[in-house]
Amino acid sequence: MNQAATYCDQLVCMTQGRVNAVGTPKAVLTHELLATAFHVSADIELNANTQRPQLTNCQPMAAVAQ
Repeated sequence: MNQAATYCDQLVCMTQGRVNAVGTPKAVLTHELLATAFHVSADIELNANTQRPQLTNCQPMAAVAQ
């Protein structure tokens, strides 16, 4: 995700064939999307040089009952 945020102008996030979010890296990479689509929590920091989001301290969330 960090590489996509660094090099892409637009991101599309899909889960099970459905589009969850479309937009700039800042708009798409949110805490809510990370939790919903990837079941992870992470700190989202802006890179000082590029002003693009970078994920740090990424941790899996507790298993979600299906």
